[in-house]
Amino acid sequence: MCRLSKAKKLREMLSKCRKNKKIVTLVLVIITVILNFTVYDFINPVIRISDTELSTPSKQALFIINNHRFLYKIVPKVNCSDSKLIICVEISRGNNKTRQTIRQTWGSYANVSSNNTTLIFFLGSEHPSTNGSQSVQYFIDKEAELYGDILQEDYVDHYNNLSLKSVSILKWVSLQCPESQFLLKVDDDMYVNVPVLVQTLDDISKSKGKEYPFIVGDEVQISAPARSPRSKFYTPVSVYKGNLYPRYASGVSYAMTTSAAKLLYNASLQVPVFWLEDVYVTGILAEKVKVEVIHNPLINIGKHEVSGCHFRNKISGHHYSASDMERIHRELYNETTKCFLHTSH
Repeated sequence: MCRLSKAKKLREMLSKCRKNKKIVTLVLVIITVILNFTVYDFINPVIRISDTELSTPSKQALFIINNHRFLYKIVPKVNCSDSKLIICVEISRGNNKTRQTIRQTWGSYANVSSNNTTLIFFLGSEHPSTNGSQSVQYFIDKEAELYGDILQEDYVDHYNNLSLKSVSILKWVSLQCPESQFLLKVDDDMYVNVPVLVQTLDDISKSKGKEYPFIVGDEVQISAPARSPRSKFYTPVSVYKGNLYPRYASGVSYAMTTSAAKLLYNASLQVPVFWLEDVYVTGILAEKVKVEVIHNPLINIGKHEVSGCHFRNKISGHHYSASDMERIHRELYNETTKCFLHTSH
């Protein structure tokens, strides 16, 4: 009987150990899951959107399927807490001459404190195996240290990765400048008449309502995927199945409310990246969260006369060299410049 009693106690102890082991294992699993979500939220934070900002019919749970986990190599030394407008220039790493020209011409609008505007240049990185990549990076680091207006992430800087660069703009403005009103996304070969842009954005916001999210640009209403392999914009059916793209704003220059940027950034975490930046951000993502794209004829995507007179009543023009920008800016802000009616068309 004594032996049986001891054996019974031993079995009970072993049973308790097994149960405790299962409980400990379960607790460890739960802790691991919680930590993973915490770290994930830190890397890919979801913007908390109020009921007034949520434009989707139903408040669906956000399932993150599209990571933007690129690391910051350079962070701009700017304080945009009081900024009304964030100017975001997409530019290649080695194009320091154009960055300097923009700082001295149309981008100098941000130098006037009363304009409440912040200028940031968005860069990707060179593949480590590229010849001369380290020397170029050295000069970028020095430039960033001097001006404090460069943001660089570690994705490869390539035309096919422009969507990643635009998502980085949405992310930065949404998280770091949440109290701003507007952002401008612009290519580096554009000239922008910023005062006219700001007035246009204010007018739209006043007519639509301060909380209304919108995108404004040169709207493309009907556009089909290029199916020819010889096209620069070749997009096979395996990449995009639809016969037409959603309506979108041409990517060389468009502006939006910060409330729209928050919605689009959240949507970018749910929608796989599409390689055509303007179609992806202002078309696919905007359609998903029902952000309106507003056409504005003052935002031009073609190259027009290299003249300050042309820009007196325009917002932007495309395909301008650094010297073109300097001439336009000089004439635009020279009060003695005489303009004739035909130059403003």
